[in-house]
Amino acid sequence: MITAAFMVLAAAASPPDVLPRVPHPDFGLIIGTLPSYDDRIKIVSKLQNSGKLDEAEVLAREMLKGSEEQFDSNHPQVATSLLVLANVLQTQGQYQAATELSMRALKIREEALGPNHSHVATALNFLAENYRLQGQYALAEPLYLRALKIRETNLGPRHPEVASVLNNLGLLYKSTGQLAKAETFYLRALEIFKAALGPEHSRVATSLSNLASIYLMQGRFPEAIDYQQRALAIKQKRLGPDHLDVALNLNNLAAIYQVQGLFVEAEPILKRAIEIREIKLGPEHPLLAASLGNLAEIYRHQGNYVLAENLGDRALAIRLNTYGSEHPEVATSLNNLGELSRDRGLLEKSEAFHLRALEIREKSLGPRHPESVSSRGNLARLYREMGREADAIRFENWQGQILNNK
Repeated sequence: MITAAFMVLAAAASPPDVLPRVPHPDFGLIIGTLPSYDDRIKIVSKLQNSGKLDEAEVLAREMLKGSEEQFDSNHPQVATSLLVLANVLQTQGQYQAATELSMRALKIREEALGPNHSHVATALNFLAENYRLQGQYALAEPLYLRALKIRETNLGPRHPEVASVLNNLGLLYKSTGQLAKAETFYLRALEIFKAALGPEHSRVATSLSNLASIYLMQGRFPEAIDYQQRALAIKQKRLGPDHLDVALNLNNLAAIYQVQGLFVEAEPILKRAIEIREIKLGPEHPLLAASLGNLAEIYRHQGNYVLAENLGDRALAIRLNTYGSEHPEVATSLNNLGELSRDRGLLEKSEAFHLRALEIREKSLGPRHPESVSSRGNLARLYREMGREADAIRFENWQGQILNNK
């Protein structure tokens, strides 16, 4: 499975007043002073982007405790602190805890600021994203739509923050397979970003890359490559050739070639993304693990199983160290190692990997999530290959019961 790097893009377009998702410079402290509240938010973001999630969580919890001690429990700053912590927990894969905190933040902002305040829209947008990540699309959609309505009313229909919600709705519809609808929302977001920010703004590049992901899924490969290359050119021009955002676009461009089986074209592009990420983030960052996993998949399809296993094992180790053993990204690595083992004829080893991946996905994402569905399908195919027809049928029937139990 190629890591769905495009999903990161919509998160990057989320409103910055929840928690910035771009690296920030070091904050030197003057002796005898403490960083401001806003600076601490930026420090949490920096720790998050560096993969130091435990440290980010500690600081975010300290911020929440300080806000609750300084203000009434229903103060807007408490709501902001709740969202900062929820953002960290979401990155760790603690979706239920993040949901609970963001629901509390939303309630505080609605009561303190009124139901139609722009900060309420931010909380709605974040809560919707948390539901989307869990595959709870029916819960996410009305929250996104309400956030969109608030922002259109408060800011006008062509404001960049309106486009951010349109972008996230596009991601939602992409996740549910409504590709034509997703394209419509992405195109609207792109039009607004271009008009408001100029044709070479980074948010324009994000929209182009998101559209490329739609065209990839539709099999419109020339358009996917064109849009992804345009996004890459903007990022390289604005940020330089060694920026982390450039690495993301390189990773996504390689994925387009990879899906088409053009591994010779994909490999050097992906290696360049890995080089940037390893230099900028270090050898233990989860974004590096995503690219390593994708390169492992290239080698698997080329029959270079030793290199594929080494890279897959490294990606798994990074994700385990960063997220713990129950995160969906860990399940992605286990799934890929399961497929590698099956290709090598190690069917019992493949079964162990796939069963563990399914266990994690159902626990963290729920049984109806597309990744859980994918895991059950992989196991059914594996059992049929092993000659265990009864087990294959059992998983297929189980799949049908879950999907039909709406």
